[in-house]
Parts: sequence; structure tokens; C-alpha cells
Amino acid sequence: MINVGKLIKVISIILFIVLFIISLFVGVVVLNNLPSDITIVYIILYYLIDFIVLFLLFLLLYGFGSLIDTNHQILKYLKMKQ
Repeated sequence: MINVGKLIKVISIILFIVLFIISLFVGVVVLNNLPSDITIVYIILYYLIDFIVLFLLFLLLYGFGSLIDTNHQILKYLKMKQ
């Protein structure tokens, strides 16, 4: 049987890394088109807010995987479905 909780935790870590790299790339592309007087503000706001939002979303996803991994009632229900 596949451990669904561990699978969700691994997927959340991989998605966090991939989406963070993609958002860094998008930030650099958009940064090239900004006037130079607001560049510092943009860097601070975009990257800080982006990291916080991604971190919180994938922390919740990781916590959901941990909940499934440790909750015996959910695991029992998943085993009955197979």
C-alpha cells in the first residue's frame, strides 16, 4: 500500500521548490521592465511576499500530509477503499 501521507509531504516539498524557482524567474523577467527608481521596493515586496505565501501554502499542504500519515482513522478508511 502506498503511504498517502508521505506521498503528499514529498509532493508538497517538490512543488514548493519548483514554484519558488519559477517565481524567482518571473520576478527577474518583470524586474527588467521596471523603472530603476522603484526596483528596490519591488524586490523587497515581491520576493518577501512571494516566499511567505508559498511557504504558508506548502506548510499547510505538508501538515495535511502529516495529519493523514498519523491519523489512524483516516488510514483505516483508506485501507478499506482499496
